[in-house]
Amino acid sequence: MKINYENPLALTGMAGFLTSAVNYIKNTPDLKKKLKKKKLNIRVALVAPDLPNAALLIFNNRELEIEPLGEEDWENPNKWDVKLEGDAITFFDYFMGRLGAVRPILFRKLTATPYPMGALKLLKILWFVKLCIKIFSNNTTQSEAMFY
Repeated sequence: MKINYENPLALTGMAGFLTSAVNYIKNTPDLKKKLKKKKLNIRVALVAPDLPNAALLIFNNRELEIEPLGEEDWENPNKWDVKLEGDAITFFDYFMGRLGAVRPILFRKLTATPYPMGALKLLKILWFVKLCIKIFSNNTTQSEAMFY
């Protein structure tokens, strides 16, 4: 994963929170093996209007990267395959496993564009969410500090 440390957007808000998750995944042998088994190709935009610095989650042939997503790119579907949009606290609870993996999307707590999302795209997103739940739910204090 390439992180541009000179870009303050890369280390704060949603992008910073997920950068920590990706670093944890890449440095934990068990999670790294799970990443290597999945050959995913999808770009997911995670946008919380009340949290600065949206994130673009890029799965590309067993590689996982996070990039900050500028506001001008939120509405540009050429930059992403799926966009999830919701309140910051909803995303936080989602990645902590407090809302379940599917419910927030089905009940529109997180708005998915395009909606309805195809089953394959949904499965790719849910796989990543389950990895994040393993990471963040085990260390709530650090997760809250990173998120806020």
